[in-house]
Amino acid sequence: MTAPVDTTWLLTREAEDAVAEAEVLTRHGLKWASVPCIECVTRPWPTWPHREGTPVLFLTSRRAAAALPHGQEWRRSGPKALIASTAPGTKEWLEAHGHHVDVSATGGAEGLARALALEWQARGQPEWHLRYPTSDAGLQAPEQANAVAILKTLGPVDRAVVYETKPPAGLEERLEPHLSRPYGLSFSSPSAVKAFFAAVRRGVRAPERVVCFGGSTARTWDVGRPEGWPPAELAELSAVDTIVHPKEKTP
Repeated sequence: MTAPVDTTWLLTREAEDAVAEAEVLTRHGLKWASVPCIECVTRPWPTWPHREGTPVLFLTSRRAAAALPHGQEWRRSGPKALIASTAPGTKEWLEAHGHHVDVSATGGAEGLARALALEWQARGQPEWHLRYPTSDAGLQAPEQANAVAILKTLGPVDRAVVYETKPPAGLEERLEPHLSRPYGLSFSSPSAVKAFFAAVRRGVRAPERVVCFGGSTARTWDVGRPEGWPPAELAELSAVDTIVHPKEKTP
């Protein structure tokens, strides 16, 4: 599936999160515009319950990683904490900020949970407990629930909200100039999809393609899309990878 060469890809993540995607699109000669459909508000880092064994920090977004307290205080209590993170974005952010990542994987929360389960087996099934900082919206995501089900086979799992998501002010006005010309959409969260639908007026031009990272994001698009608008293309590695290397439809 391809889009017209004059298509502008609207990157709906926060501008800082979309930098890497924009660089890839530019290298491939594709036009893009940053139109964030959500903004994040950081909450204080939680006080985790005391548990026996080694803490494993389970990070599936750059925003959750960015919520880490400054310094290494969160690592110093009890046994040295391990860090598991999704790749590539969250892992790259952590390493760029001086954090060693012990386990990483693509495939979102579920892919990371499966990789961590393999690591747990390889280490001889040590006594672990999982700390899962997330967003308010993430608590409701089916993929996160599936990941937690896997993590519970490794040890106790504690989740805490460390950031909230909300639509930015003036989103309708920022979107409008782009919706009269060929455009594509890239989404990485159900919250961004919902904010987009709430901001666009009825009867606007349909996008050429819609790429969604994560099953919840794709389902949210497919359930809410107007009649005649394209279904979501589910990105397995990253949204930008699917934009640049679209899958061919099977007959």
